[in-house]
Amino acid sequence: MAAAKSLVAVSRHAAPQLLPQPPPPLSKITMDFFFCIPILIGCNKKIKPEGDEPPRICPRCHNASVTRAKSRTWFELCFVPLVPLSTKHIWICAICQWNIPIQPGWEPQVPVYGFQPGGQAPWGGPPVHPSPPPPPAAYQQGQKTGYNV
Repeated sequence: MAAAKSLVAVSRHAAPQLLPQPPPPLSKITMDFFFCIPILIGCNKKIKPEGDEPPRICPRCHNASVTRAKSRTWFELCFVPLVPLSTKHIWICAICQWNIPIQPGWEPQVPVYGFQPGGQAPWGGPPVHPSPPPPPAAYQQGQKTGYNV
């Protein structure tokens, strides 16, 4: 029994030993927060009117609302336009959104307002207006402008 007392006494007075602890299992690791930043990228088209010309007649909806405009496609990061990718000059209808690139030799018809000399029949019938010229042949073959013949 004396030997047992001496072992206890030695163990009471000895410095505690620190043993390396194994890492906790992954199921017990908790995160304090989850941080997520959504990054949105894309290309957006912006259309701005050009000039102060009178509106022209739309070949699709027949309203006098076709104006000249500039269409620019931008690369955007989080809804902020950063880099212009392309620029086009177009004719666009504000009502039906019909559009076509500006081409030399073709323009939408200018509206005719009021009395035109020689435009009425001699007996007082309805005014005679020439039909508008058709758009360029390339756009009658079903390109993406949405022009319906």
